[in-house]
Amino acid sequence: MKILTSLILVLSSVAACGAAAPVEIDLFVAGGTLDAVRAAVKARAEGKSVFLAAPRPYLGEDRAATLMLDRLPSDEPADPLVREMFNPAYRASGAYNVLKSKGWRAVQKFEPYENVKTEPVKGELDSVTTPLLVKRACDKALIGAGVRYLTGAQAVAVGDRADGRVRVVVSARGGEREFVAGKFIDLRLPRAITKGRHKFSIRCVRGPKVHVEKIDFQFDVPFDGARGMEAVENFARSKVSTEGLLDVAEIVVVEEPVGRKTPARPEDPLEAVEGFDVVVAGGGTAGGPAAVAAARSGAKTLLVEYQNVLGGVATEGRIGGFGGYYDGNVTGFTTELDRETRKIGGVYFFAESEFLRRSITAAGGEVWLGAMVTGAIVEHGRLTAVKVTLPDGTQLAVKCAAAVDATGNCDLAAAAGCATEYMNPQELSLQGAGLAGQPLGISCCNSDIGFVDETDAEDMCAFALRSRLSLPDRIWNQSSLVDSRERRRLVGRFRITPIDLLLNRTYPDTVCISRSAFDTHGQTVHPVFFLRGTGKRGDRIRANVPYRAILPRETEGIVVAGLGISAHRDAMPVLRMKADMRNLGYAAGLAASLSAKSGVPLSKIDIKTLQRKLIEIGNLPESVLDAKDNLPLPDEAFAAAAKRLAEDYGGLAEILSDPARAMPHLKRETSFEAMQVRALLGDADAAPALIKRLDGATWDEGWNFKGMSQYERSVSEMDAIVIALGNTRRADALPVLQALARKLDGKSAYSHFRALSRACASIGGPDAAAILSSLLALPCVAGHALRPDAHPTIPGYSDIAMNEERSDVLRELCVAAALYRLGDPDGSAKRSLRAYLGDPRRVYANFVRLVLGEPSPNML
Repeated sequence: MKILTSLILVLSSVAACGAAAPVEIDLFVAGGTLDAVRAAVKARAEGKSVFLAAPRPYLGEDRAATLMLDRLPSDEPADPLVREMFNPAYRASGAYNVLKSKGWRAVQKFEPYENVKTEPVKGELDSVTTPLLVKRACDKALIGAGVRYLTGAQAVAVGDRADGRVRVVVSARGGEREFVAGKFIDLRLPRAITKGRHKFSIRCVRGPKVHVEKIDFQFDVPFDGARGMEAVENFARSKVSTEGLLDVAEIVVVEEPVGRKTPARPEDPLEAVEGFDVVVAGGGTAGGPAAVAAARSGAKTLLVEYQNVLGGVATEGRIGGFGGYYDGNVTGFTTELDRETRKIGGVYFFAESEFLRRSITAAGGEVWLGAMVTGAIVEHGRLTAVKVTLPDGTQLAVKCAAAVDATGNCDLAAAAGCATEYMNPQELSLQGAGLAGQPLGISCCNSDIGFVDETDAEDMCAFALRSRLSLPDRIWNQSSLVDSRERRRLVGRFRITPIDLLLNRTYPDTVCISRSAFDTHGQTVHPVFFLRGTGKRGDRIRANVPYRAILPRETEGIVVAGLGISAHRDAMPVLRMKADMRNLGYAAGLAASLSAKSGVPLSKIDIKTLQRKLIEIGNLPESVLDAKDNLPLPDEAFAAAAKRLAEDYGGLAEILSDPARAMPHLKRETSFEAMQVRALLGDADAAPALIKRLDGATWDEGWNFKGMSQYERSVSEMDAIVIALGNTRRADALPVLQALARKLDGKSAYSHFRALSRACASIGGPDAAAILSSLLALPCVAGHALRPDAHPTIPGYSDIAMNEERSDVLRELCVAAALYRLGDPDGSAKRSLRAYLGDPRRVYANFVRLVLGEPSPNML
């Protein structure tokens, strides 16, 4: 390795190291092991302020991640942590039963039994525990002691200060942050190893009579340090037979004493690693295939994945299986993956992960598991290296000729200075996210239990914690991967919109063809969906994805695959299905390889060469070679669209593809539908027709938040008229809006509050503010923020229960945010909004900060 001294490091955090004051504490504990938890609890009992940073997305990795689940002789019965882990009331043996699922008809809801209330253990301790009970016991210990902690966080640098205290730099998703501690304790699971032959073991769970099996092996470690352990982890998985396999340990156990690595100092330069042509950041749905494509094309490829399993939501996320797909264009590389995964057999998550891992390594690529991409190095507008944090906290700068950002969250692209988009202060609109419980034998446990901010390490930690506290006691384990459906996206050289999808837009540079219905998992925001439905479950759309949509505008040397591609959020439900993300990832990896091997920048590679290679493997049809852009539409198309509006708003997509050109045609039509479209586009002359329609009207059914199986519109007919009327900005519309507001109560449909909030915010003025003030003052509208120390469980781990919670919060936030923008004359909006600043559901707090224009005090 070489020492990196002259490169420019661009961090992805808005509160990067040095940009915020250090957090001062008495004790910093590095590690999520049982000993780390015990040390933190003990120090807190002594009155010290404590912070614990755990490298995995949970605590207790020395037992939960290694599957060392028997009660050991060293487990003292008097230890509160041991007593909680082996509490017989939880009946851990029940989790050792194997469940079955059939494709997508899987265990969607967990058994309706009540969880055991926390009570002192009576009688003999149980002889076995489960990964979930280990993780949750550690959570409860730290929460009960009042210890602040963060999972998914690594202490990457530790240095002594002149005043005798210790400076600690922590790295996690979202960037880095500095701590100043009176004392630093490193109780992480040792991950460093010396070059040479050593003894190891890996545990797995097998059936049909469920038992934990230990596999011992020896291996010649090729590198010193954590990179050597990466080679061990890969070799260990090749030793695991799939016969009867139900689960595999995330972490290999070193059977010989291993010295701890001395942490780097904050001022130490990064170590540089050379020899790779392509680095793929993220080994999930898109990243695994990207690395396969790059390696097979002859590029020396490195895949960096934070989980210990490849494949993403289909594997670790448990939204997959041998039973088929919910949707997507199953062709090309995806077809190969399905075929070869079935041949491997065993439990699905291991089979797919192994196919990807074996394909990459067989082609000469390298896979680093449990490692996180935390930054980018850019020189003269081109990415030249990727910053990687290894499982022991070692930070490396991996040099490459091209990189694929398959983090699904644009982490690498954002770190490289590329423009991105995510939440905005106008309205909180996110697709619902889930987190799977993992019963043994189940490959699909889909859920939609909340919103999460994927850019915020604390929110990810809190989301996972709430899930763990809510899962049934007798569930085997919890996924380490949040199944979020909407994340930070690239603002690339081309941005795919819902209009492009609805008009079946074609491109000369198509690299993937997706197929899905608008599986929106929540509300939509694009104007087309205020008037036109998104379709039903069976109304599938084929969507072309151009190469320009995965290319950043600002930085060379990087392409983006997965959920981070450049697209409007309402287009993503059609683009994000697993089969399509895999094929798009393959295209991105192939492009990176072509660039690296030819020395041609990614923005200038020959698209036809790329397309022909994708045609060869079946990803694309030959017709893409002759495709042209079919927009803009000819003038006659707008005239025809204007005449079709009365037919269920047929032609609306054509009108919205170029409103300025369409407006003269719209103004020739006299139907109410044409007036509503004109109003939606801001034509004040159309307002009287809408006012007349709303005068004396009563509200229709409306829409409350629905995540799972949400198709069709998220607004009612009345809502759509109100929103369109607001866009005219006519003050004479306010009396009819006020009359409608008086017909609502605190439990009326959320969509009605949303429609009035949007309309009043658009029109503005004191009278509009008064309408919103009256809505916020209704009983049950405000007051849904949680206390900072609240840890409410999810009743029955139910999507429906969480739909109700989100409806309540969204009803309050949409009114308060709109009222705040109108000046908030009585201060009620600010009071309501600020109550969320301490909410442990930090996605709401982060939205409120956008509304208030306040900087985020992220711990990271």
